Amino acid sequence: MKKQILTAALLSLLTAGLTAAELTVAATPVPHGDILRLVAPDLKAQGYDLKVVEFSDFVSPNIALDAKEVTANYYQHKPFLDDAVKSRGLKIASVAPIHILPMAAYSKRIKSLNDLPKGARISIPNDPANGGRALLLLQSAGVIKLKAPQQRPWTLPTIPSVCALPKWKPHRYRARSTMLTLRSSTPTMRWASA
Repeated sequence: MKKQILTAALLSLLTAGLTAAELTVAATPVPHGDILRLVAPDLKAQGYDLKVVEFSDFVSPNIALDAKEVTANYYQHKPFLDDAVKSRGLKIASVAPIHILPMAAYSKRIKSLNDLPKGARISIPNDPANGGRALLLLQSAGVIKLKAPQQRPWTLPTIPSVCALPKWKPHRYRARSTMLTLRSSTPTMRWASA
């Protein structure tokens, strides 16, 4: 039953405004590529030949769609797409929402955020959409406090919206992540290129 619902949802998403029988969809390998391959036989039974083009990064699928190299892409939530469209000047738009993958904190040595030692570091994604989600996660764990909630619920916080850092201050910006370093309760913000 779940597969039928997923197939119907993907079919409506992928064929919105399309007349081609072949759909070329850009996706990240896991889980989006896997999901597309799971429903491909059902789409074929409904007359659509699904070709999945996998990308290992989160920028190329939008660029490929903008260049009309693929029919659609399937891998991102709306805040991520909105930021990509704005920052790169892309002429693409969302046709339907997709699931949002969960976010969590991971460590090989530290079992709880309460056990973070002085000088510990946390990496958060450097894209505004997922970086904002990480800040919300840290706030829910009591590690940081953000300014008043955003007026629009889909607007995610950024590093400058952190108003109280009981234990943290941003340490440095790197190509792949933003580092938050446990120093003091001073709400000091500092960005530096690594």
